[in-house]
Amino acid sequence: MSDSKSDFNRHIREIKWILLGILICLALIVLTRIPDLIIVGLIAVALCMVGWLVYMAWPAFRRLVDDMMSRSRSAWDRDADL
Repeated sequence: MSDSKSDFNRHIREIKWILLGILICLALIVLTRIPDLIIVGLIAVALCMVGWLVYMAWPAFRRLVDDMMSRSRSAWDRDADL
């Protein structure tokens, strides 16, 4: 039961982040109607997209680092046993 509740909460958090990103992009589109802010708006949209990608990829990156660290620790342990 708690697993389904935590999955539900995780999905709600993801939906909130996606909606926030959409609102920010819409606000930036409105701001880029002003010619001087077009470049600033494009840079801000690019930064939002990079931030969203990092947010989505962070758990996989964290698992990769943890896996690499555990492998290096086990290699050090094997060397110490020799």
